[in-house]
Amino acid sequence: MKHTSLPVVFILALASAVVADVKGQFKVDKTTITPGYDGAYLVHDQFNGRQMQVEMILSEAAVDIKAAVAELSPHSQIINQPEIMDANYILLWIDPDGKVSMNAKAAGVQYIDSTEGGLKVELKTNTLERVAGRVYTPNPVKTLSGPVFEVDLTFDTAVTKSPAGKALPAGGGDPGKALMDLQKAMSKDLAALNSLLTQETIDRLQDDYNTPEENFKGTVDILNAWLPKQNWKVTRGELIDDATAILEVEGDMFEDTQAVYLARMKKTDTGWKFAKATVAGMIK
Repeated sequence: MKHTSLPVVFILALASAVVADVKGQFKVDKTTITPGYDGAYLVHDQFNGRQMQVEMILSEAAVDIKAAVAELSPHSQIINQPEIMDANYILLWIDPDGKVSMNAKAAGVQYIDSTEGGLKVELKTNTLERVAGRVYTPNPVKTLSGPVFEVDLTFDTAVTKSPAGKALPAGGGDPGKALMDLQKAMSKDLAALNSLLTQETIDRLQDDYNTPEENFKGTVDILNAWLPKQNWKVTRGELIDDATAILEVEGDMFEDTQAVYLARMKKTDTGWKFAKATVAGMIK
């Protein structure tokens, strides 16, 4: 079986899970997944962060997609929802060129394959508005650990999106300026750093029993995991509402490796502040 890494995702959709317009099953050993709920939404490609792809979840349990897409990392939020943590489900990632990757969780075990391996796909529709087709294994697939799985699913699902926000000017406008100021503050001190963080973020990342120096170092370490290590550049931004902006940021993930990041900024009485961020995908 070919192994495909799982994408870290940023989803632009906004919808609740509905009864699935999907037929078929995933079978492995004594476990059969028969999805009853589905949802499709846009994400950044983990390996080509500037490109969008469709992610679908096909689940035996109802999934709160609305709650998931409210987060910068909906994938992590969705698989940690209480209703789905112990449920069986299938995730599909559909590229614009028709390549498909799959991750099926059956009885607590992950089974991964793609159309570059044993998975086959017949897509009738593949747009940013709707995906329809069939994903199947023409022959049983033997995993490295021994079990054999089979999948045959047909689907026809609308790709849901949130209402478009207002595009920010080059550099992200005032929210982008505040984010770039945060980068400078990361080499200063705790007071400078905290002046650019929301109070909720400060409360989440810092402890009263730590010294200012400990809180400064700990916060910088976390921000270095959430945002580029160096060479930040705000490539686009969108005003979601009067008090919320989402910025796309490119920069160095590691030496010789760049990535796309997503940052949420919140407007307060004292200006725009950083709330949270996540990596969306590497840059080819």
